[in-house]
Amino acid sequence: MSLHHLKTLCENLQSSPILNTVSPASHPRRAGVAAILRWKIHNEQSTKLLDTMSFRRPTTTTHSTPLTQFIDQMTLIPGELELLYIQRTKRPGDLWSGQVAFPGGKSEENETDIDTAMREVEEEIGLDLSGPDFLHLGKLDDKTITSLENKFMMILVPFVFLQLTPETPPLTIQPDEVAAVHWIKLHYLLSTPVVGYDPFSTHIPDTQRLLQNPRPGIVQVPSITLPVNTDSTTTIHSHRQKEHHDDGPVVLWGLTLRMTQQLMEFAANEKQTDAMVITYNNNNNDNDNGRYYRRNNPIGKSRL
Repeated sequence: MSLHHLKTLCENLQSSPILNTVSPASHPRRAGVAAILRWKIHNEQSTKLLDTMSFRRPTTTTHSTPLTQFIDQMTLIPGELELLYIQRTKRPGDLWSGQVAFPGGKSEENETDIDTAMREVEEEIGLDLSGPDFLHLGKLDDKTITSLENKFMMILVPFVFLQLTPETPPLTIQPDEVAAVHWIKLHYLLSTPVVGYDPFSTHIPDTQRLLQNPRPGIVQVPSITLPVNTDSTTTIHSHRQKEHHDDGPVVLWGLTLRMTQQLMEFAANEKQTDAMVITYNNNNNDNDNGRYYRRNNPIGKSRL
């Protein structure tokens, strides 16, 4: 996706109605996550061209905005927008282990939502979003997180940031929380069809509280399988994950897919497949006898 899509995204973040949700007094704790974008330069020749241009980090000391300065400098540099995801560390007995998410977590006392997101990102992957290397572009709709029993837990607030430098600052991955970091091309996310995925196939005991007939294949949720170590991704594993590497699929689904789709809609002005449609297949086969629901709070929450 081009710099034009970045401009469109920023315009929509500023002009579109965004859902802001106040937490109930009984559950004041909130959570914040960060969707981080970067302009990935295509090849070595483009990098050399950038060197000859004497790249200047965008600042607020000129008449143009940092975003305008960034786009003006990158216009002649072939590249593509990428979005950062983390893959949670796998833990025995943890329903959310190994899931794909945006970096982030729960708030601490007297923290604003954006402060929560920035602190958690620095703790989990070592990026300082408050520094000059990143620009806050806006926020997406607040999300309501519920338990498997559909009980209210907290409000999740997603923010969008842009990396302003050609090279990503070094990552410091917290292995207890993060197994890997994946940079995924937005073009891949926009062009890859959404398919059904059974998120509970390896967590049957936990689904007994939710499903009347908890067997693999009963539930199908919308998902996108992310590429790993291909032309569409850059993957950085934590030290612990390198020692215990898992070649299983990396699947984007649930709240993180819904937030991704809103970001894609803003960037491309194109409606995305509804990630809130869940299929219940009572016959556990491939025919069309399943039931379809559109839930306000779909199964599958990113672990926080």
